[in-house]
Amino acid sequence: MSRRKVLLLNPPGEKLYARDKYCTSVSKTSYYWPQVDLLVLSGYLKDHHDLVVLDAIAERISFEESFQRIEASGADTVIFLTCSASWDKDFTFVKRLKEELGMTTIANGGFLLFKGVSAMEQFPQIDAVMLDFTEPYILDYLRGDFEKLRGFIFRDNGKIVRRERDQQKRFSYPVPRHDLFPLKSYLFPLSKHRVYTAALTSMGCPFHCTFCIPATLPFKLRDVDNIIEELKVIQSLGIKEILFQDSSFGANRDHLRELCKKMIEENLNLTWMCQSRVDIIDEERIDLMKRAGCHSIQFGVESGDERILQTMSKGITLDQTRRAFALCRQHKITTNGFFIIGMPGETEETVLKTIAFAKELNCDVAAFSLPMPHPGTKLGEAVRSNGTVLTEWDLFDDVSHPNVPTGELTIEKIWELRNRAYREFYFRPSYILRRAMRITSRKELMMHLRAFMSIFRRVVLRDYEK
Repeated sequence: MSRRKVLLLNPPGEKLYARDKYCTSVSKTSYYWPQVDLLVLSGYLKDHHDLVVLDAIAERISFEESFQRIEASGADTVIFLTCSASWDKDFTFVKRLKEELGMTTIANGGFLLFKGVSAMEQFPQIDAVMLDFTEPYILDYLRGDFEKLRGFIFRDNGKIVRRERDQQKRFSYPVPRHDLFPLKSYLFPLSKHRVYTAALTSMGCPFHCTFCIPATLPFKLRDVDNIIEELKVIQSLGIKEILFQDSSFGANRDHLRELCKKMIEENLNLTWMCQSRVDIIDEERIDLMKRAGCHSIQFGVESGDERILQTMSKGITLDQTRRAFALCRQHKITTNGFFIIGMPGETEETVLKTIAFAKELNCDVAAFSLPMPHPGTKLGEAVRSNGTVLTEWDLFDDVSHPNVPTGELTIEKIWELRNRAYREFYFRPSYILRRAMRITSRKELMMHLRAFMSIFRRVVLRDYEK
């Protein structure tokens, strides 16, 4: 295999686009996290190719400065992240890399799982699309061994060929090069340490929410010994905190039990955060997670109305959510609740229930987002089939005006209710006092101030796209 110089790129953007795990979101404050797709790929590539990492979003680097740094790096191949909120500018930027620097270009993004062939037909600057960043086939592609290639869309003698991903139930990957990433540029609302990194223990999701791309992917578990190997290397780098980027951490009880017990036995002295589900959390799981170092959990609460939860195929109840948050409080685990405002079928009454439920749960952090009709999801297909004007290449994200019809609520009303949710949750005197009393360092104080000012500008001053 000829050795290449490979650039792992999170392209520059006008917003804090999060493009990892085939998802699309925009950070609503100044928070940002390591993009785990690029971390995993660095593990596969490190022993075979020279690596350059540029996270232009985290480093707040402009388009022009990004191009200059890439040109100076001498990289000949780029693997870049993209998403439904930024694909147009991503593709334009990569076109320049292709035309001016002659780079081989490989795209990785959630909407491309379903529209990758169409993208390559319309945008010749894309040489290939990855369909599974957790598998080693990137090495086959770079070697030109197309016979073995799986989980890729690629050009072969003028034809566009799609090869589906493997349907494996287990996976592992070489330890990533965490040291190549700008870890000091990442901030997270629940983190305990200034520097942290990200890792995976599973891929995909065994649940079937209508709005979620991970729900469309086969669920598979990472070998526990492989996870522990990576955690030991992270520890050796002086990093003390992990953000596990699984869509449903702990979904498999036996896997969770094995992982947590080994983390405890190895005495890794790492603290960590994860995203899980309220119907996963019980006394056994939460106790193991806490003893293994877990201090914060993010939950997809989504709605305070049982009927809306059913239309989402969320598979949870409000009482399950209450129990999970109560267990977290008992074990002194910080919580982050995700809520969606404006799903099909929403009324003002159901949204107000969601706002009230968020305040009842009293999560430490809450995010109120708009639904995004991702291609390939049940929500995306339903929106496109019911007469809503959505083209194949629409741009959408969760901080711009909503584009999913609800029947009763206008777009303006949905936005008003979403902003009301932020105001009612974050500007309660009791909430501000509770958060202030927990601040133990200047770092935490600055993070809270940045978050508060960002919410104030976006919600109170109505700093949003028109």
